[in-house]
Amino acid sequence: MRVLSSLLLVCFAGVLAAQNFTVQWEASQISLGQKLCFTLLTEDFDAADIVSVELTQTNEDWEYERRETLSRQTRIWVQCFALAPSLFPGLTIRYVQSGITRTLLTGPQYFYVRAPETDLSADPPIRGIRAPEADASLWWVYGLIALAVLLLGVFLWFRIRRKKGFTLPGAQEIADPWALVKERIALLRQHFPEEDAGIKEHVFLLNETLKQYLGARAGHSFLELTSSEVMAEYSSLAWPGGGNADTRASEMAILKAWLERGDMAKFAREVPDTQELSGYIDSFESWVIGVEEEWRRYQSGLASLDQAPDGGGA
Repeated sequence: MRVLSSLLLVCFAGVLAAQNFTVQWEASQISLGQKLCFTLLTEDFDAADIVSVELTQTNEDWEYERRETLSRQTRIWVQCFALAPSLFPGLTIRYVQSGITRTLLTGPQYFYVRAPETDLSADPPIRGIRAPEADASLWWVYGLIALAVLLLGVFLWFRIRRKKGFTLPGAQEIADPWALVKERIALLRQHFPEEDAGIKEHVFLLNETLKQYLGARAGHSFLELTSSEVMAEYSSLAWPGGGNADTRASEMAILKAWLERGDMAKFAREVPDTQELSGYIDSFESWVIGVEEEWRRYQSGLASLDQAPDGGGA
């Protein structure tokens, strides 16, 4: 064994001299699973980019781990998985210098491998067989995954608790605007809230119901419109007020007050109590019933004009 080691060291020294670099190992003995660092000192790397680093020969007892290049030196880590004294086969480093790809061979090195730590009660009984440092970092990954699952569960729990089976239908479920308004008002009364968050949501849903109804009767969506835009669109319709200017002005004032009330609750500036909310729902239902009656009279008048003989409308 000593003769073999001497021959290897002589061969190794010859390679170093030929390549104009030196190798500094941090230790001559190593444990199973341990990462060992050595430093390459050479001027060749001053203007060079290392493009690849790999074991000179495939060897299950050793793995290339990583490298770190500094000025005039490169630190390289390898990891040992041998159970007995082992010959490190060396590394092949290919780099580019002045546009030419060059190859550097570090040569083999013999290491004494300490006996691995064992625990006969564990499975497997030999510890540190594979990358113990990398395994430890996996706990961070597992922890982040568990935290993400926990946060998702809390979010879903609050969402389900907040809704508690309470959902309002939309135009996809009930196509007729008037039937949709009546159903949504009935559901809002059945699920009457007591806390501020629920009251605020009820006011928002009432505003949404109002915009759904007006948009359906106008022939285009009101849901994305601001309160001022809803007022402008409503004032341009022909049927509000039933042809009476005073009634139309009164309806516009009620609509404006209702929209402003919804905006105040939406931004938490003025959230009504349960008694006020009950009055809001009643006043909203009364207002929309009157608007629906006017719309139907207007549609009936249009139908009469369509059915009249030519010249009958003069």
